[in-house]
Amino acid sequence: MNRIISISGKSLLTAFFMCPLLVFADDPTSSTKDSSEIAQNEGPALHNEKMTKVFMASQLKDSNRLFATGEILLWKAQQDDLSFAVKSASKTSIQRGKTKDPKFNWDFGFRVGLGYNMPHDNWDVSASYTQFQTQSHTQEYAPEGGALFPSWEYAATGSDYVTKATANWRLHLQLGDLELGRAIGVSKWLSIRPHMGVRSAWIFQKYKIQYSGGTAVPSGDRDDVSMTNNFFGIGGRVGMDSVWGLCPGFSIFGDGAFSLLSGFFAVHQTDQLKNAGTTYVNLSYHPTNVVTMFDLALGFQYDQFFSHKKYHLGVKLGYEFNYLFDQTQFMNFISSNPGRLSSSNGDLSLMGVTLGFRFDF
Repeated sequence: MNRIISISGKSLLTAFFMCPLLVFADDPTSSTKDSSEIAQNEGPALHNEKMTKVFMASQLKDSNRLFATGEILLWKAQQDDLSFAVKSASKTSIQRGKTKDPKFNWDFGFRVGLGYNMPHDNWDVSASYTQFQTQSHTQEYAPEGGALFPSWEYAATGSDYVTKATANWRLHLQLGDLELGRAIGVSKWLSIRPHMGVRSAWIFQKYKIQYSGGTAVPSGDRDDVSMTNNFFGIGGRVGMDSVWGLCPGFSIFGDGAFSLLSGFFAVHQTDQLKNAGTTYVNLSYHPTNVVTMFDLALGFQYDQFFSHKKYHLGVKLGYEFNYLFDQTQFMNFISSNPGRLSSSNGDLSLMGVTLGFRFDF
């Protein structure tokens, strides 16, 4: 019968702070070893990776070689080049001006995965799916005696201004990863896992801006600017995961990966007066591009074996940072000439706390 191990929070805390003592107490004769013996037994690479004190799948016994992962994400997304107005103390020029951007919020997402520990040379193969959604609502008013100069209104010319601007931005991010990795016991308290694979990305953005008042919009009407920016890409991904042992069970993890995603954008923009029904812009744009993406993660993890090492449960808490280059392809008109356009090419970043679980069975 499997034993149920119950460890109180106080016991875990005590064990964590006893880590340095446990590391040296692991071998009572370590202080009497000469330098040649230490170099032989704890060199840069282990011949028997089961001697590694940090978790490795090769340490499991009589398991089905399967593992499942799940992560709760608390992230904040930030998208460049979304300024929707310039706030000024003057109605004819920019005085004490400030650009106004959407106010980004923290939201929850998730990541799930399933993998198999191959019998060949500690290789493993896994598939994972990540989803994250967030939105932003920002409203600005012109200061007394001042103005808001719209950044995306086509009909505004010269010093035309508005008195109110509202910006609504939505993001829906989905990532699919297929990965092949190999865990390597570098030393007694350090393991690394180089990996490579394929990543696909579906990134949907919607940006709606409403302008009213002032000289740029007819009295009693509202100028609605609506933009969608959808990206679909697939490409290669390579990276390295590392686990740095503190003491039995407790460790620090540091992971990094790099992706090149070849894909295309589907961009659509409209600008029209709501009541009058006048349409200033109705534009579609489908550029292709290779998007670069970086993933970085750092945190703490705890690993525990059960049933004579047939099962393993791991828990980790860390901070994750993801960066995608050139994610917005919105077009902005830089003059009254309809043919003079400027592409935004703003970068997208996602960062925040990740709480993850892994179960080997």
